Formats: sequence, C-alpha cells, structure tokens
Amino acid sequence: MNLAALSLNNRDYRTAEESFRAVLQLQPKNYEASIGLGVALRGNKKIEDAESQYTSAQKLDPSNASSYFNLGLLYQDYKDGQKPALHKAQDYYRQFLSHVGGNTPDSLKREAEKRIKDIDEIYVALDEAAKMQAESEAMQAKAEAQQKEMEEKMKKQEEEEKAAAAKAASDKAAADKAAADKAAGGGDKAAGDKAAGDKGAGGADKAAAGGAADKADDAAAGEKGAAGKKGGKKKK
Repeated sequence: MNLAALSLNNRDYRTAEESFRAVLQLQPKNYEASIGLGVALRGNKKIEDAESQYTSAQKLDPSNASSYFNLGLLYQDYKDGQKPALHKAQDYYRQFLSHVGGNTPDSLKREAEKRIKDIDEIYVALDEAAKMQAESEAMQAKAEAQQKEMEEKMKKQEEEEKAAAAKAASDKAAADKAAADKAAGGGDKAAGDKAAGDKGAGGADKAAAGGAADKADDAAAGEKGAAGKKGGKKKK
C-alpha cells in the first residue's frame, strides 16, 4: 500500500495502478486502495475505467466524501467539457460538500466551492461562444446566399447577353441576305435594260442605213434622169 501511494505521489501511474490492484486482490473492500486505483487509472488516461473504480469505491463507503470529489474532478477536467458533463461535475461537488466530515481538509472544501463557481463561469463562456458561433454561421449563410444570388444574376446576365448577341447576328445575317438579294435583283434589271437598249440601237442603226440607201438610190436615179435629158438635146 505504501509503494502504491508513493508511486501515485510521484505520478508513476503505471506502477501505482499495479500496486493498488495487488492490494485490492488481497483486500477487495479497501476503500483507500479503490480510490487510489481510480486516481492511477485517471493518470493513465483510462477515464471510463477510472469512473467505474470511483463508483465501486462509493459503493464500499457511500458516506465518504472523496469519491464524490474525484468524480466531480473527472467530469470537469477529463470529459468533453460540454454543459452536460460540467453539470454533472457540479452535482458531484455539491454531493461532496454535503458529505464532508470533520476530517475533510478545509482546503478541499474551498476547492470544491471554487470549482462550482468556475463551472458557472464556463457556462457563461460557453453561452457566449455559442452565440458568437450562431452569429458567425448566420453571417456565413447570408454571405453564401448573397454570393449565390450574385452568381445567378451574373449567369442570367451572361445568358441574356448571349441571346442578344445571337439575335443581333441573326438580324445582321438576314439584313445582309436581303441586301444581297436586292442587289442581285437590281443587276438583273440593269442587264435587261441594257439588252433592250442595245436592241433599240441596232434597230436605229438599221433604219439609218436604210434611209441612207434610199437617198443613194434617189440620187442615182436623179443623175440617171439628168443624163437622159442631156442626150436627147444632142440628137435634135
């Protein structure tokens, strides 16, 4: 037992655990050894085993205050630090205070009272942290919603711009085709007018040629008649 206690004081938890187990094998109802084993298990980070050991010690002597204090310590410092565990720690500290006797050191009583107050302050800090977390999440959700809305607006704007560009291209293509068709129709008409003009010019040239030929014939006939009259005069 002395070796177990000495090992515990020196924080040699592995040796302390082995020593306390050896004591309990010989003295299963030894309350101090049971509590000591719980402390050694806690030191070895065997939290669930430590809790079970404290509970076993409590059953050996429910009136002894130390088991309640150690359970409170376990729930405050070695659990998850959330409200349920802290609330349970406070309950154990209060049970400790209600079971203290004349042999309980005053320093241990003050420690339990201080720890109860510390947990109350932790509650306030946890509430404040939860509030800040909620506000942060709300701000993040709002920012994400705004970002999504902006992205949707940009996407819609891009689609509208694409549609407008496509319409403009379609309108231009239609206008270019109409202009090309109009130009082609005008060219055909001009070619037709030119052909008609050429035909008229050919007729005029032909008429002019015919008129010139008629004049030449008339002149020749006139000359012929004049020659005939001159010959007649000579015969007389």
